[in-house]
Amino acid sequence: MPSNSHSPKESLEIRANDGELDGGQEALIPLLARTNGADPANDDDDDDNNNEAASYQQQKGRPNRQVRLYAVAGLTLMVFMAYAIVRSVSPARPSYASAKTSVPALDHLLGMLLHTTTPATLANDFLQHSDSVNFGVVPFSDRAFSPVYTPAPLEHALTTEGWSASCLETFVATGDLCAELHGKHQDPQVKMDVVWTWVNGSSSEILSDWMARASQGRRKRSLSPSVRHRRAGASVHRHFRDHDELRFSIRSVLASVSDENLSTLHLVVGDTPASLGEDTLAQNESRPLGNDSSDYAASLHYAQVPHWTELASLQLAPPNTTSAAERGAAPFFRIHPHSTLFRAPPTSPESEAPEIDAAEWRSSVVPSFNSLAIESQLANLDFTAKTALYLNDDFFLTRELAITDFASPLYGPVFRLQRDLLVTGVSPENTHDSADGEWKGLGYSAWLLGASRILPCAVISVPLLKEMQQVFISELTTTASSRFRGDQLTEVQTLFLATHYVVEKHREALLWSFFFARADIDGSGVYSASERRDLLAALDYTPDQSSLDVAPHKRTTHVDMGSRSAEAGLPAPSHTFYQFSSADGFAYTNIHSPPDRSRSSGPIWPMLANEAGRNEPICTLHFDQCFEPEFLSAANETDMSVLETFRRIAFAKPECGDCIIALLVGKSGPRGFEAFLPSSPESPGPDNAQAIPPTAIGLGSTTWRELIYEPPVADAAALIQRYAYTLGDTPSFFYPIRGGGESLTHRLEEITNLDDEGRPALIALNDDVNSARPAILTDVNSRLERWFQETWPVPSPWEAS
Repeated sequence: MPSNSHSPKESLEIRANDGELDGGQEALIPLLARTNGADPANDDDDDDNNNEAASYQQQKGRPNRQVRLYAVAGLTLMVFMAYAIVRSVSPARPSYASAKTSVPALDHLLGMLLHTTTPATLANDFLQHSDSVNFGVVPFSDRAFSPVYTPAPLEHALTTEGWSASCLETFVATGDLCAELHGKHQDPQVKMDVVWTWVNGSSSEILSDWMARASQGRRKRSLSPSVRHRRAGASVHRHFRDHDELRFSIRSVLASVSDENLSTLHLVVGDTPASLGEDTLAQNESRPLGNDSSDYAASLHYAQVPHWTELASLQLAPPNTTSAAERGAAPFFRIHPHSTLFRAPPTSPESEAPEIDAAEWRSSVVPSFNSLAIESQLANLDFTAKTALYLNDDFFLTRELAITDFASPLYGPVFRLQRDLLVTGVSPENTHDSADGEWKGLGYSAWLLGASRILPCAVISVPLLKEMQQVFISELTTTASSRFRGDQLTEVQTLFLATHYVVEKHREALLWSFFFARADIDGSGVYSASERRDLLAALDYTPDQSSLDVAPHKRTTHVDMGSRSAEAGLPAPSHTFYQFSSADGFAYTNIHSPPDRSRSSGPIWPMLANEAGRNEPICTLHFDQCFEPEFLSAANETDMSVLETFRRIAFAKPECGDCIIALLVGKSGPRGFEAFLPSSPESPGPDNAQAIPPTAIGLGSTTWRELIYEPPVADAAALIQRYAYTLGDTPSFFYPIRGGGESLTHRLEEITNLDDEGRPALIALNDDVNSARPAILTDVNSRLERWFQETWPVPSPWEAS
């Protein structure tokens, strides 16, 4: 099997030395993969047809001369706005012009609040103030949010929280539930958060910032031709065009997912520096501000908020907990400006002013126009659930879905991957992909994990996202520094990285459990001769053989998932077919073999089931390649390093680790991982009835040769269950909108008029309209608005009446 990397970035070094760096690593593409509105994946294809100026020239011979004159006037106005902003920027430090308050009522209220609030309370006091009116912005002070990244304490994943040690051991070893889990999740039900990223397309500040950035000639000369073309104005308007999708995306979630399963809805928005009007500034000069710093007013920013929201129903992180409790039950709706999320680690342990350094970094990278940069900071959200659903604002749910369509406390988050579309890992210096497309970031992310890609509907394990952030904080910070896609040589696809991080860590946990917890019986860190013989015997090794064909074996995990979930009080997934559970091993076994499309009811990942007519081995374990000759020698009585053996099997020769997992899964019987785990004590100690602490391994480095593994042996089952996941398939539909007219109406109605059997549960509508003609855009807007209202007529609780 060609090598799939299962470690951080340097796991490819051996293949790099063999001249295989460009092709050594492959990983899976989650379905419908693309970026969100700020920088679509198909920019390179669209930009050739999307330049508004070119479009105008092509229409020269057409009627409606007045419209063309308006277009020219509009473009001229934007050029002057961009020029004014560029002239106002200090050459020593790239920054963005302050957003001036042009509404006297807003300016007056803000001036008053500066004397009665603190930086931490300003935003939520504004939201709750009786005089507040939604002008599309919420003021806040960036001083209330530290720009310094601090690793979060290790948290339990959804799959390990609330388990006793004995119950967890039983489930991981045999797949059976102990009595304490029967009905556990019936009440209260499992909850999840939902996250959107959004840009207000009508914001003049945002459009001006984009144009100003694109017009910086010195900066443009350092960019690739594709990036220069993209920023020349060709697709600016399409990037920020808004059809009110967010409002109806939120409505679709509320219509499809029960309130009992929703905790908090998060909206990540742009923000710009704010400045007070001249009259307010004059008043404040004559009386000191009611807080401890004269820099308070200078720290003000305006966060964008949708015009249709009721301000009093919103929260701006950090939440005002008192008012939240007064507003009743969840779900809550929180606004997260970029300046509250973007954080950088100290530049060095000896840094004397980490807050100042990080604040300067933050001011240089926000507001961000790069979806990869924004997504790199999602781990800094104040999540209130263990699971989060990440959506683009043009993504919609169209059928009722259960919590188990997204995640399960038994089987983990549900990932949606496309088995026959792989990403090849490519190091930064070897990439030839466009800097502003998706594939460069995907290849780099695949390379990092020993380094794969994701849906605009992505399920996130929040504790594991934070864990992944800790491991890859340097790469994520570099990505966050890229205000526009392509600014940095290396930018990662965070959701892609987070998904496959879970898959690879589960593999790592299985191998650690066998090589450390089970085979190193005395925990000495070295294998004695007897321990080494026992290890090889567990792998069916005999001295007269150099390889072993691993036969297919029958597993019942897939069949039993429904009954086990029902025992625990969990509903069956409504419209998701579970294709594979990590409770059956490693998902990427046989990834280079074509999936068996004839199997309509069984899992296709990996092909392990003992089916009629299937006699070929799952894999072949080559002992003489996987182990050092001294390890296999019966005459060798010297101790051998557990860590070096593990590194060789898990990372240096990953095909060996994959095949050993397949072998031991078969030896474990129809369910569970008994062959991986250390022997249980005959009489369990009192601690086995207690809750277990969160456990993780391999967090100290992104270089597998430097990783040290020292968790307690008793946590082997907890480690495996921490990284549990499921691969599932949900009916999905992606529709690029390229024009209006009856064809658009017909296509939209066709989606919702399908019978239950054929209707998708997840749909994405991507604005690919290449025209800037007002008549066409108005037609598209009206048809979308009509369909949105007919499909989701019930307003959300956060909409103004």
